[in-house]
Amino acid sequence: METDDKQFIDDCFLAGILHDVGKLIFVTNMDEIYLPVLECVRTNGWPIALCENEKLGVGHAEVGPTCLVYGDLKRRSLKVFADTILPNYLGRD
Repeated sequence: METDDKQFIDDCFLAGILHDVGKLIFVTNMDEIYLPVLECVRTNGWPIALCENEKLGVGHAEVGPTCLVYGDLKRRSLKVFADTILPNYLGRD
């Protein structure tokens, strides 16, 4: 999908960054707890999200929406995030 809509482009960029914020939160605040996730990826060759759910019961992509909600970012960014990254995580308007 191509567009010249600057606001939409900015919102998608923000959604992409917030999607990976969960990884940063895990690694910087839970390094010892997150080590088994990294070992799972290396040992099994599984996607990181699968190993996160296996070892932690939650994935980095689920942490992103939480940051959006508690970070009080605008609803439009939350909707873009939900529609582009996690279509089944939140309801669509």
